[in-house]
Amino acid sequence: MEDLSFMFRLLDDLSKSELKRFKAHLSEDTLKGFARVPWGRLEQADVTDTVGLMKVYYSVRGCKEMTQHILKTMGRLDLIERFGQNSQDSSTGFTNQTVSGAGTGVTEDVHTLRLGSSEEVNRLSSVATPSAPMASTTSTNRRNWNPHSERWRKKLHELANLEDSKVTRVGGLIFVPDERFQIALIGQTEVLLGLRDDGTEVAIKKISHSYFKKLQQELKVFLKLRFNSLHVVQYVDSTSDKNFGYIAMQLCEFNLDEYIKQRQPAVSERKRIAREVLDGLKDLHENDVIHRDIKPHNVFIDNDGWVRLADFGISRILDPDQTTQVTDRAGTKCWEATEIISGQPEDQKPRYKRSTDIQVAGMLVYYILSGGKHPFGEGVRCPTNIVDGIYTLEHLTDEEAKDLVKRMINVNPKERPRITEVLEHPYFWEEDRKEMFLGAVGNVKEVEKYLDFSNDENLAREIQGKSFSTWKTQLNHVTEDEMVGSCEDTY
Repeated sequence: MEDLSFMFRLLDDLSKSELKRFKAHLSEDTLKGFARVPWGRLEQADVTDTVGLMKVYYSVRGCKEMTQHILKTMGRLDLIERFGQNSQDSSTGFTNQTVSGAGTGVTEDVHTLRLGSSEEVNRLSSVATPSAPMASTTSTNRRNWNPHSERWRKKLHELANLEDSKVTRVGGLIFVPDERFQIALIGQTEVLLGLRDDGTEVAIKKISHSYFKKLQQELKVFLKLRFNSLHVVQYVDSTSDKNFGYIAMQLCEFNLDEYIKQRQPAVSERKRIAREVLDGLKDLHENDVIHRDIKPHNVFIDNDGWVRLADFGISRILDPDQTTQVTDRAGTKCWEATEIISGQPEDQKPRYKRSTDIQVAGMLVYYILSGGKHPFGEGVRCPTNIVDGIYTLEHLTDEEAKDLVKRMINVNPKERPRITEVLEHPYFWEEDRKEMFLGAVGNVKEVEKYLDFSNDENLAREIQGKSFSTWKTQLNHVTEDEMVGSCEDTY
């Protein structure tokens, strides 16, 4: 793989504010087919970390193409010229190859995915996490094993070295149907540690044939999202025998419930987790998928710290132009939307919409930011509180966080924000972006001079003495475009 050392020197010439703008572009969908690098990862990244993250998400050629595009957008034509002089390969073409999901028959166009090398193809086709090592065989092991997990390493080492007579092999999957290798037991579904023939570590869902339809539904969702989301647990393989069906998925370290309660992450880390959960939900909704079972046990943290949504067994894919899915009731107690709990007429089934996911995602955001609390309380009163709209935000101190959660958990589905609006909420804004908006409407001492730009006495009265979230969310006539226009000189 080509050296990217020149990119380090190039980006090092950017000012502090320019580097922040460069990272902001990376966190947006700036080029078709390029994955968005989560802002939670970029926020504190220096030049070295930024280039490192680009190498995780893009091929070498992809890194160069993205860098040139952003520098052009920023107007740094001098750096683009230097880039061209030092680039070993200025071509932006890509080899048109395909990769197939093992056992699925599904192929993906590498040109569309912006994968520029066979290394990248192998990395993604093994469906390891972004920084997983390339496939390799350890000669001292009885069978192929590419170590990546820390939490499960000891058990996986044992699995990699058990005698053939002590393991079960179905298709290309290897596992032991024993409690010692059990990750979880959810109803009638057992989740086991496993390996694929090529050495990839996997979590295998073992499902009886009576749940075959659910198995097919989950496969349908996984295949639709294959390679399209960095915040969805990736599908690896599937197979079956005469008794069970098996889905092999990317192996993660913790579910969200374990991570929050055992690791007790700091406030900044909890904010990043919440953002990445919502990024995953955005990917689902943009792919016309309603999750229907959002809860802490269906969110996972992989070995690199990325947050990933999982368990699509009861998810539903909307047909084109469809906004509502009418199905049997799904979900988990205390993690269902008001309109689902309140019930439907006996002759009707629940109507699931994207807004249904939004309310439950709001509960989850509160759970994350509060360190494990539920806004509608615990115990038998929780479902009733959800229906009646009785909640507390007492475990949050950040006013923007309170405003975000309040909007998401609104009992009225029509008043809940769309996922794109959720991700644009001021809670996720950088401090300089907030200051830009404050500069446009005038609310803090540092930008009082901007008050002269408006003679709107009602506006001045509206913002006086109020928190950022209060006046920001109420001043609907002050648009984002106006805000940017008023502050474009700061860039």
